[in-house]
Amino acid sequence: MVERADVSQLGSVANSLRPVGDGISRAADNVHRTIHGLDWTGQARVEAIGRADSEKSQMYGVSGAVTNLRTALTNGQSVMAPMVDSLKSSARNLEAASYDVADNWTVTDAYKYGLAEAFAAGDKDEQARIEELKRQRAEEARNATVRLTRLAQDLEAADTACANAVRGANEEITAMAPIGAGLVGGQAAGDLKAMRAGSMTPEQAARLRAATTLTPQQLEELREGRPAFMSQGQFDYLKSLMGEFDGVSLQEMKDIDERNPGALGDALRLMSIPNVHTVGGESGGMNRLPVGVQTLLREKAVRTDTVVANGQLRTFTDIPRLDDFKALNGLLGDGNQGLRLGADIDRGLLKQAAEIGGNMSPRGADTNYGNYHHAIDASELRETVDAMFQNGAGDHQAVADFLTGDNMDVTVTAGSHYNADDHIWDLMTTKWEPDELGAKSVMSWFGDSAGASGHEGVAAGRSMEALSDFIVRHEHQLTKLDLGDDQYTTFGQRNPELAQAIARSAAPYIGNYFGLPDDMLVNHTVGPLGKEGDFASLLSVLGTDGTAGEMMVRSSSAWENHIAHEFGDDPRQSGLGVAAGQMHRAVEAGIDDLDTTLTDNHQWNENVDFNARGEKIDGVLALLQGSGVPGLSDAATIAGPAIKGMELGDPPGDPREIKPWSSQIENYRDTHQQLTTGVPRSYLMIEPFLVDHPELVDRNWNGDGKGPIDFFDSNGDLDWNTVVENRSRFTTFYDQNLGVLDDNFNENTTSLVGGSQIDLSKEPEPNDSRRPPS
Repeated sequence: MVERADVSQLGSVANSLRPVGDGISRAADNVHRTIHGLDWTGQARVEAIGRADSEKSQMYGVSGAVTNLRTALTNGQSVMAPMVDSLKSSARNLEAASYDVADNWTVTDAYKYGLAEAFAAGDKDEQARIEELKRQRAEEARNATVRLTRLAQDLEAADTACANAVRGANEEITAMAPIGAGLVGGQAAGDLKAMRAGSMTPEQAARLRAATTLTPQQLEELREGRPAFMSQGQFDYLKSLMGEFDGVSLQEMKDIDERNPGALGDALRLMSIPNVHTVGGESGGMNRLPVGVQTLLREKAVRTDTVVANGQLRTFTDIPRLDDFKALNGLLGDGNQGLRLGADIDRGLLKQAAEIGGNMSPRGADTNYGNYHHAIDASELRETVDAMFQNGAGDHQAVADFLTGDNMDVTVTAGSHYNADDHIWDLMTTKWEPDELGAKSVMSWFGDSAGASGHEGVAAGRSMEALSDFIVRHEHQLTKLDLGDDQYTTFGQRNPELAQAIARSAAPYIGNYFGLPDDMLVNHTVGPLGKEGDFASLLSVLGTDGTAGEMMVRSSSAWENHIAHEFGDDPRQSGLGVAAGQMHRAVEAGIDDLDTTLTDNHQWNENVDFNARGEKIDGVLALLQGSGVPGLSDAATIAGPAIKGMELGDPPGDPREIKPWSSQIENYRDTHQQLTTGVPRSYLMIEPFLVDHPELVDRNWNGDGKGPIDFFDSNGDLDWNTVVENRSRFTTFYDQNLGVLDDNFNENTTSLVGGSQIDLSKEPEPNDSRRPPS
């Protein structure tokens, strides 16, 4: 193989690439100069210049990748050429000297000793010389074998390094070059026909995959909510493909996709992204989807029918296109989930899932789904809606629009308008079971993405702001959900997992709700709530689930602690006490509101139940009184009140009754007080103050005259256990050092603190308040 090797070809190929790379750079500069030099104005110019800048960057990247390929080939030649020449010349010289060189570079002595041995017969001296020659040549063969083997190994390593460098450069070019190069609209019909028949060639399959693939730069543009420009050929291919599906059922589309899983789902999602643009001014969106998909996502999904059957009225809740929703779920679920980047198809899924969910009864309820001729299995319906939510929830831009109402009119029929409140209501008040995670997935990412950079953080903030506003405005309705039969429940009692997801998401935004300085915030999109009582409303609603309420109280306390820490770090910020006071009062008010809500609902439900049971007893007594049986009617009349009293028991409202949620409310109050007042507050304030004033770290403090005490650990930090065990002396230490500076701060907080009595011996150690809570 080495004998035939010619690494000079690497240099030839490298030289041929020089004008390619230079030409790409020149073309990039020419296009860029031309577009920037045109005399025009308006949005078209803005988009064209943006595209020109993007293409210049992309073409420069390709040019750089071509240069890397040329360098890899040139380096490969320069390293391997001497090795190949050395192996070739060594092998030739050895063979000329009567040595054999095997393919694995083993060298053996091939000299013909027969004639020499015949002439040396009987001559011991000559025979000895021949044996010595054999020994010397055998040693030479061994040495040559070692030398050539090492050289061959070096050549193999150099060849591998060159191949890896070339492969890496090629992959870089492939990643940067326009994916849609070579695609045209007319190819789509033939490719789809072959796909239907199950006879796609590798070239057709690669073309379909290329049509649904974006470059890293295009994906980044979409992630940031900016236009991503696609080649006209790639766009035309996808547009033609969408047109070929007009009149094709969703189920048939799913069957076709099973021959190339994920490809059609990616095509649908990609073409529904409004930020997918071409230089010619075309863009993606809902209107680009096949007609059958558009109507599925826009038209009313639920139909209610009432029929007379066997002399009785029966009401059916029908979802006529449930199978189409299942098929669309499958198509999108098989595809690239990284394309969930502001797609109208995801907006439509979320909208329809909410509307269908709003018409579902709790699991196990006696509800007729389907129609008189065809029943829908309740479990199948719930699984489909759950999957719809999960499919759409991963598109965070779509979720933000679903909650705010922005960009959502594309999901309704012409002339109609999307109402965000109606759909949030459906999502929040439908009874979801613990194993149904779709609705929770819509709400559970705001907190994790609160501090994300770019558009993701903005989408998270928009979502949380819209949801918080909705909850505040609908506090009364969410804490008095109608169960039927004049009975009521609350949001947290109906959907505890969803309440917990929202409470967890809300934690990083509490500072925003009270207008804290921007440099203290995690997210910079959400603005303050309208008034102090709004946060009380938010806590009151979410607190109707015990765990969610605990989360809100602890998160709020952590923010109060963070405020205290920031004040201690710079005592000139006494204005922070305003926000701390508002936050503290809002939490206390929210707990009080929650207590009142639970009490009112409990008493109302008990009264309704008491009256209903009383009416049943009255009905029975009335039948007895009117029976006409001698003695029975009189006995019923006389003994009726006593019988009714025995059956009903005492009427509701006994003040001695221990309310089931009493311990929950007390726990909220105690947790809040423990974490935000007294020693914990002082501890958190003075901790950063001491960092800036190390001279106050007195290991033998005796400022109260009661003997030396060391409040600090071996690192010079305040020791929490020592502080708690000596809280009275620590308070004096605090007052002597920072207390004189915190009067303005405390005027807005401590004077307004109330609540239950706390066992200070069980004070929890304060959280790490150096960073905003998350």
